[in-house]
Amino acid sequence: MKIFEFHFNPNSRSDLIFASFCYQPTNIKEQKLGSLYIVGELKNAVPQNSRLIHNLALLLKREYYFSSSPEQGIKKALKKANDFLSDRTKTGNVSWLGNLSLSVVSLHNFDLNFSKDGKIKMLLLRPGKITDIGRNFEIEEFEPYPLKIFTNIVNGKFLENDKDLLLTDQVFETFSKIGFL
Repeated sequence: MKIFEFHFNPNSRSDLIFASFCYQPTNIKEQKLGSLYIVGELKNAVPQNSRLIHNLALLLKREYYFSSSPEQGIKKALKKANDFLSDRTKTGNVSWLGNLSLSVVSLHNFDLNFSKDGKIKMLLLRPGKITDIGRNFEIEEFEPYPLKIFTNIVNGKFLENDKDLLLTDQVFETFSKIGFL
């Protein structure tokens, strides 16, 4: 599987944090689970949340690779992420609510599992066709208590020439305006 990361640098904003993580299996046990990809963006970030996405990614990776199957791994990892974020709100750290966008994708052979929250766009590129596979996750309103950010997981199969494109909302809008998508 080839992975290409392109980071576009917007005008310098101290309150915008973007990070992407590509975790490849490092041993035989992890090879049974495949790869894990995380893309996150935090808008209106305050200093206390400067490592929020990084900490979430480490937690997701640890929980995912501690499981016995990709499906179980992503389910357990997202539950832990929900617990982690819920704990933040209990201590009064709520500034990330409505500002965090995060996608989590696992890929083992051609089996795809993913979840997302926020405005990250997830596009499936097939020859001659672009499908927004993350559109069903875009919820207008949610009740933050009990706090469950990641509520749905989608499972599917990749075909040989499929590509998955993860974009922030700003990059998606720019690409759409110039006719790239």
